[in-house]
Amino acid sequence: TYVVYKVDGLVNPSAALYVIPILIAGLLINERAGLAIAVLSIITSMSFALAAEAGLYPQIESKTTLITRLGNYISLFGFTGIALYLSVGGIRSALERTRVTEAQLRESNRLLKAEIETRERVQKELEVSELRWRFALEGSDTGVWDSNLETGEVYRSPRYLELMGYTAEEIAAIPDTTTLFHPDDYDRVTAKSSLFMQGRNASYKDEFRMHCGDGTYKWFMYRGTVMEYKADGTVRRITGTLADISARKKIEEALIASEQEYRTLFDNNPNPMWVFDKETLGFVAVNDAALALYGYSREEFLGMTLRDIRPEEDIPLMEQEVSRQMAFNAALTNRADIWRHRTRDGVILYVDVIGHETVFHDKAARLILVHDVTAQKETEESLDNTQQLFALVFDTVPVGIALSRISDGRFISVNPYLATMLEYEREDMLGHTPAELKLTDEATHLKGLEEFQAQKTTSETRETRFATRTGRTIDVLIILSTKTVRLMGEEVALSMAVDITDIKRIERERMQIEMLQSEIDTQREVVELKERFISGVSHEFRSPLAIMLSGTGILRIHGEKYTLEQRIARLEKIETQIYYLNGLLDRVLTLSKARAGKFPFNPRQLDIVKYCRDVFEDFQLTDNHNHEFVFELVGDFDQANMDDKLIQHILMNLISNAIKYSPTGKEVKLLMEREGNDVVIAVSDQGIGIPKEEHNQVFEPFFRSKNVETIKGTGLGLAITKESVDAHQGEIMWRSQTGEGTTFTVRLPGGFQPATVAES
Repeated sequence: TYVVYKVDGLVNPSAALYVIPILIAGLLINERAGLAIAVLSIITSMSFALAAEAGLYPQIESKTTLITRLGNYISLFGFTGIALYLSVGGIRSALERTRVTEAQLRESNRLLKAEIETRERVQKELEVSELRWRFALEGSDTGVWDSNLETGEVYRSPRYLELMGYTAEEIAAIPDTTTLFHPDDYDRVTAKSSLFMQGRNASYKDEFRMHCGDGTYKWFMYRGTVMEYKADGTVRRITGTLADISARKKIEEALIASEQEYRTLFDNNPNPMWVFDKETLGFVAVNDAALALYGYSREEFLGMTLRDIRPEEDIPLMEQEVSRQMAFNAALTNRADIWRHRTRDGVILYVDVIGHETVFHDKAARLILVHDVTAQKETEESLDNTQQLFALVFDTVPVGIALSRISDGRFISVNPYLATMLEYEREDMLGHTPAELKLTDEATHLKGLEEFQAQKTTSETRETRFATRTGRTIDVLIILSTKTVRLMGEEVALSMAVDITDIKRIERERMQIEMLQSEIDTQREVVELKERFISGVSHEFRSPLAIMLSGTGILRIHGEKYTLEQRIARLEKIETQIYYLNGLLDRVLTLSKARAGKFPFNPRQLDIVKYCRDVFEDFQLTDNHNHEFVFELVGDFDQANMDDKLIQHILMNLISNAIKYSPTGKEVKLLMEREGNDVVIAVSDQGIGIPKEEHNQVFEPFFRSKNVETIKGTGLGLAITKESVDAHQGEIMWRSQTGEGTTFTVRLPGGFQPATVAES
């Protein structure tokens, strides 16, 4: 029986179940492999069955008929086929679902990337808008705050910090600013603000006490508005204002504490106050501040109702809001937190209204305190206008404007004019430095950035050159404002750029024209100098030549009539004129070399005091006691380093002029003084002086004053003196008054040895 079961088991349905795992394994590998295994199993089973039936195994006795066996085969094949169909179909369905899921994931990934790019672009635009908004608010007297709940960054305006009594660093160092809330206000404020930050309320208004930088608690009015939501509906960014209401809260506390104090504060309060009947809305009490603000008399005011001080179009909203607020015993405020009131003259006021329940003459009433916020409203409108004006100016002004980070100089925002000037699209410039855009090289960019960061003034102006996107070079005037603001935790500055390429071109052309004009003027001066030279020389040469010609003519024709002594005298006169002409030619040549830039300058060690004294004494000897000579020395002198020939020109011309133009008996003085490394030489006389109207011409060649026409001279001495002083890199000064005399003072670098200078 055991053997029969083993052979028969190959085609017995229960035994054939062992084939199924083999079939499934083949199908998982490959559909064709699964089918091949199934066919092979069937053929094998049939082969064994037929062999047994044909008597190939005589030792096996089987009671199973052929029909029964064939039925078993059909059952086995059917079961195998169904298993094969289900396995293949399931695998194909799974593969199809996998392909569909992969396609959906790819599409979702594409949409997600597009969403991220859109959000990044919107975020940049919001940052730029926020920067402009903060620029406009810097000058506001209202405390302003702006909180990004997603990043945790909080902006507080300078006025906000001033009201709180903290610096930006001090308040930033407080981990949780809710710890500043007064303990009695903490639960109420945090609960209400939590609803606001969760986005359940679009606006927020509350009054509470906060611990300030001076150690005291102050009352503040906080207002907030949701500016931006996240995709899930939660709040991303909120903005609001802060106002100090400590004075008003003190008034309110005083009103509750004492009726008498209430009456005093009510009547004398600088803020408008009144009481109105809750049933009729008529006024039953009013203080002087309200009468002054609204322009009514007390009798007129007490005969009116709340409706009479409202613009007609606001009355329905007022009545609705009064009913709602009275039902909750709350402050009288509308959703915008600001009411409009109308004065007797029809002027519209914007007011903040605070109301409290009270009893007046046994009737239910409300006490109202009004805060005139018209100026604040106008300020807000002005800020809004300023922001719009800034945006208009930023986008339309014909000057390049850029906002850049101080840390690395990257552009945060640029206006269209700057982008056009540099031949870029605005988007292509954002996030890049001038060096990255190849406007300038990296070294120049870094140097300019370092200089700007070290700048202590409020602005800096400099000229530079930029290369545009097409490679064109332009001249640009950069104006940098060193007053910065913080944006997203970084310092940002404003800069302006003006294209001055055309201006610089015109300036260069103007300089070329001026240089040409200067050259023309120089040539004209040369021509005029030549003309004066020819005129002066011809005049100076004419007289000596005439004397010489006359003397030689007389000696040639009538020489035998004169004695030897007379002929010698005539020859001596001729010789004197020859010497004069020779000296005149030397002076002309000297001046000519100086004007041509070929004036020789050969300094050497020189005992300057002895040299000047010798020249002065030589003049004294040849003067025959006609004048009084005075030599004065101040200071210690040693060997100087000067050109003795040029010093001789200076001394001889100045001393000879002093003698020539001074009457007999008058003083001629030479003063020498040591001042540090300089030698000061002053020659003065008590002569005729130089007319005031001719002072500007004294150093011109061949110029002679009109009051010396009878005194012989060439007009070259002072011109040569001036050139000699200039060769020493010194300076010459003078003063003169007609009839009282003249003083020329020459200051020359002495070139003394350092040790000598120290001793002096």
